[in-house]
Amino acid sequence: MSENNYLSALAKIREEFGKGNPLRMADCSGAKYQTISKSDAPLSSREQVGLFMLRYLNKDYYITFPDGQISFAECDNILNVSARVENRKAGCGRPDFHISTDYSGNTILVSDQTLILMYLTQASGISPRGQWSNFLQLPEGSHHHGPFINDAINPWVKTFNGKKDLFLSVLKEMGGSEARLGDYGGVIKAFPKIPLAFLIWEGDDEFPPKGNILFDSTISMFLDTAGAYVLGINAARRMMAVAD
Repeated sequence: MSENNYLSALAKIREEFGKGNPLRMADCSGAKYQTISKSDAPLSSREQVGLFMLRYLNKDYYITFPDGQISFAECDNILNVSARVENRKAGCGRPDFHISTDYSGNTILVSDQTLILMYLTQASGISPRGQWSNFLQLPEGSHHHGPFINDAINPWVKTFNGKKDLFLSVLKEMGGSEARLGDYGGVIKAFPKIPLAFLIWEGDDEFPPKGNILFDSTISMFLDTAGAYVLGINAARRMMAVAD
């Protein structure tokens, strides 16, 4: 799906996000939250701005509240929060005006922004159970199971089949850990409370290689199935980009 197709979804979830309770969202999502003062106003009348810090696919992001603008957290020192909002005006980690399709994590995709705001807005606070579900087992997952295989699983398997060392290197770079899944596999934290499992069964002369991307059984308490679909694709493509 083109990144352009997420623009309306981003606008909708940004509006919903702005109506939420930021303290509850932080508590339920595992994000950090604080209020800061914009540095360009007189001390007595400085406008208060909420600021989340959230880790997504092993990168830290700042999200302003209530407007839901997102930037890379690495732009500034964590203690210099009053200047950070202003620095974002100069392009500090903000998405370019054009619609990027760079999955390396060096830009903030429209789909990534949508996922981040969806996660904060919808997070239930439930801890992962360590019980895995494939995409087909998600509510109405059958509707998009075929596209999920084609867009996420098959390209990911093609990249990492027969390349266990490469897979483990990418897994480590993304903050993940090896797991006893398939012939080899591992788990990454897409969000603080959403782990994803990746696994490969290597092929042989009789059978082609296979793989899967698994979701914790609590996924629907944080993202709907459409959100899980995008998350699986973006996480797989991030790993593929890191492998390059």
